[in-house]
Amino acid sequence: MSSESSALLHEGRWRRLPNLGADSPGIHSDAVARELGFRTGPVLGDTVRCQDDVDGCESWIAIAVHDDKEWQALLDVSSELALADPRFTHGESRKIHEDDLDACMSAWVRQYSVEDLLQVLLTAGVPCAPVRDDTALLGDEQLRHRGHYEWPPHAGVRSPPLGRLGFRIEDMDHGPRRSAPHLGEHTAEVLGEVLGLSAAELSEQADRGAFGGAVK
Repeated sequence: MSSESSALLHEGRWRRLPNLGADSPGIHSDAVARELGFRTGPVLGDTVRCQDDVDGCESWIAIAVHDDKEWQALLDVSSELALADPRFTHGESRKIHEDDLDACMSAWVRQYSVEDLLQVLLTAGVPCAPVRDDTALLGDEQLRHRGHYEWPPHAGVRSPPLGRLGFRIEDMDHGPRRSAPHLGEHTAEVLGEVLGLSAAELSEQADRGAFGGAVK
């Protein structure tokens, strides 16, 4: 997703907040979150199910509203009258009534495809992004442009795509350096170089079937 959603444990409940960049399970209060520079307070940020796609598969969208200006922008393009409830006018009140707000948002979003919602909300200035599955991510133009996926050789089978780190540091190898190992690929290396077995001992144990024929 172009705008990441992360989790913040607050008052015993996991809440998804935008732009944290990574899950933060060690954050347990607004005070700690503010100390670390994370956004806290009356933020509406969640993933909501849209209309299913043409194949009947679920589609979801992440929507983030940070302030009353963005909330009004969402109201201007929404056909859901329940969202105009006075309880949702201001951020603190939206936070207090977030369960009711979630229900109203779900009822509105569920009527539309993710593509239609993206066009409407982004044009209105409401931060949002589609929730992608693995297949969609592999075909994402931005990820391809950044060279996010690599296909390192994997003998004997089709090479699976492996994702690189989402950030880049100059003059560093960001991997992946190789594919996942085959069964037993490093058994001899570990037993010989780490545990100190000689070549003769390895051969003897292999003849006895100790490694299930998987020593490489």
